[in-house]
Amino acid sequence: MEKGKKQLFCSFTAIIILAGVFLRLKLWIFNPGLHCDEASLALNLFDTSFAGLFMPLIRLQVAPPLFLVLSKYFYRFVCLNYTPDFSDMMLRLIPLLSGAAAIPAFGYLLNLLFKNKWINLAGMFLLALNSCAISYSCIFKQYSTEMLVTILTFTLFAGLKFNQKYKFFLLGLMPCFSMTSFFLYPGCFLALVLKYWNKKMELFKGFCVFLIPFLTFVLFFLIPVSKTHYSNMESYWSETFALASNLFIYLKLLFCLLFRVANPLIIYGIFIVSIFLMIYKKYQLVLYTVVPIFVTYLFTLTRHYPLSERFILFLLPVVLIILLYPLTFITKKISAVIIGIIIMISGLRGILPAEIVHLKQEYAKEAWEYLVQNYDGSSPVIMGEDFVTNLYYRTFYPENINYYDEAFSGKKNSDKILSYLPEGVWYIIVSRYDDKYYSEFAEYLEQVEVLDYKTFELSSNLRAKSVLEIDAPKSLVVKIRK
Repeated sequence: MEKGKKQLFCSFTAIIILAGVFLRLKLWIFNPGLHCDEASLALNLFDTSFAGLFMPLIRLQVAPPLFLVLSKYFYRFVCLNYTPDFSDMMLRLIPLLSGAAAIPAFGYLLNLLFKNKWINLAGMFLLALNSCAISYSCIFKQYSTEMLVTILTFTLFAGLKFNQKYKFFLLGLMPCFSMTSFFLYPGCFLALVLKYWNKKMELFKGFCVFLIPFLTFVLFFLIPVSKTHYSNMESYWSETFALASNLFIYLKLLFCLLFRVANPLIIYGIFIVSIFLMIYKKYQLVLYTVVPIFVTYLFTLTRHYPLSERFILFLLPVVLIILLYPLTFITKKISAVIIGIIIMISGLRGILPAEIVHLKQEYAKEAWEYLVQNYDGSSPVIMGEDFVTNLYYRTFYPENINYYDEAFSGKKNSDKILSYLPEGVWYIIVSRYDDKYYSEFAEYLEQVEVLDYKTFELSSNLRAKSVLEIDAPKSLVVKIRK
């Protein structure tokens, strides 16, 4: 009987892992075009040496250095065909591998914490089908890797022994893969001190080993990056800082963003009850989970860390651990029924088409493919919003395209560009068609002869005179005669 139960558990585990990997692979193979932040980071990757990735990046990009080093290595080593589709997939390889690896790693962590196979299955399933985790596993940014590093950091702390000094070194190295590790350290180290208070000297030696890579990262990477980008980013994220006016609103938004639900009252209630149970029964788990959430809140409140879905993805395993904890007080049969209901609800919500799961879709890749296929070989091409996305995709089509020197931007130089375009035939390629200059650009199109007009996401038969009557497309190519 025990053998049969073990085989059943292994079968469920394999099915859950395969389901999670399938959903991530589906989106990876769907391979939507890069959006502006991904393109900015990709250009940094291409234009910078391996050593330069440990320096502040340009285009307001910040990413952990070892994440960039691995991405650059895999891109150069694996990429044999530099086409836009293949390039995008290779750039997203590290996030994909991180997202897939997080599922079994989370199951292993839950086993260390709870010693309950049913809870392990529930936790893996909730992570495998979480739409946020799926989305950011296929975006060329560090957020999926940060989620994996959160799990690995907790795993290292949970099984930490003083004669394993390499584990302290690995913990000090974690910020090089995920800077959100800083939010995990206070609670984890406090739990370690309370647990091993009688072995202060051994703990101090291990902490000294931890400080070697940690301080190196802070002094030679974090401080220079902060001096370069902090003031600009503070202004950019000012609206998200304002959302966290108090701790309760912060927690509500945390659940809304991580689980993409409009009204997270049930999750909120389970979360509060679970925290009280932890305080009463397992205070060390409070230090592992509640403290990182509170530290992140303090950084948001002091305008140092934005409250945004992608930036708090690293907290998803933390929140899931808290939500799963009450199941430890229920008998296995009842918990199995509850977990079954959770799995059914998660399954209905989680298995979505890749096109729906993906966020911040732009159509620059499609716009450039259309332009190349329909280019007349001589007319000037002017790039528009977003310039960075266009700059990335134009690197794949360098031959016989006559680029105009300036980029069209409704925020800065639209009047100048629109009024000083020379007479003749022009191509205007726009990605992330911005509402801020939408009406102005549409008005301009009514004053010129539109030879060809292609939108992406909307009808390809759209006429120029009807632009004012519809929602702005995400990307378009216009051929005009002025």
